[in-house]
Amino acid sequence: MSTSQRPRPLTPSSLLTALPGLLGFIPERSLIVLAFGADPHTVRTTMRHDLIFDENGDLAAPLVTVLDGLAEICAREQAHAVILVIA
Repeated sequence: MSTSQRPRPLTPSSLLTALPGLLGFIPERSLIVLAFGADPHTVRTTMRHDLIFDENGDLAAPLVTVLDGLAEICAREQAHAVILVIA
């Protein structure tokens, strides 16, 4: 008889609750990227960056550059799905 259990589905609240543990701190004014591989129950990569806005309230140019870099990491890690969280 097997004692293994099927993974529970990930819910928005379970993902948000897990963020401090994944990052090692409680994020504030942050952009967080969770990348999933073939197994949709396993976060393969967690990335975080400060939210940076210009004087008009638009994304600052350095943050746009960071977003490009985060997208490259997701592609390199062969992410099958990505969730973006603003905290």
